[in-house]
Amino acid sequence: MRSEDLVRWVDALFDDPNWRAHLVGAIAVLLDGGARLTAAPLWGAIDAGSWVTPQLVVTAYFADPNFPEHLIARLDHRCEIAVPSGLSPFTRHSATGPGGAVHRSAKLLSSLLCIGKRLPALASFLERASAEPDIAELLGKDIDNSSTITDRWYTQLTAHFASRQRELTPRAK
Repeated sequence: MRSEDLVRWVDALFDDPNWRAHLVGAIAVLLDGGARLTAAPLWGAIDAGSWVTPQLVVTAYFADPNFPEHLIARLDHRCEIAVPSGLSPFTRHSATGPGGAVHRSAKLLSSLLCIGKRLPALASFLERASAEPDIAELLGKDIDNSSTITDRWYTQLTAHFASRQRELTPRAK
C-alpha cells in the first residue's frame, strides 16, 4: 500500500481476467480509502463480467463517490457485459464463471439491485426499474443467487474491517 507504484499494480490486478486478482485489488481499493486509487479499474473488471462481480459491486459501493450514477447507467444499459476478446473458453470460464453473457448480466443486475437498496436516494429509481418487465426477466436469469453473495460479502467485509477498527461507509455523494 505504500509503494510508489500502487496505482499501476492495482490497475494490473483488475486488468487480469483472473477473478482471484480482482479480490486482491478490491481489498487494496478499500484499504486505500480513496487516497490514491480510483474506482475506474474496478468498474472495468465488473463490466468484463468478473466471476466475483457481487464482491466487486460491494467494493464499488464503499469506494466510489459516483456509485449511484454508475448503478443507474448500468441498469439503463441492462447491465451489458463485455467479456475481453481473445480469451480461450477455459480462460473465459475461469474469469467469468459458468453461464453466458445473459447470466453475467443477470449477476451484475442482481448485485447492483441488492446493494443499491442500501442507498435511500436510489429507492424510487430501483423500485421503478425493478418493475420493468425486461429487468424482471433478466433478474430471473441469475443462476448464482448473486443477491445472497452480495449480502454475505457486505456483512462479512464490514465485520472484518470493524474488527480491525476500520469502519466502512459508502463514499457516494
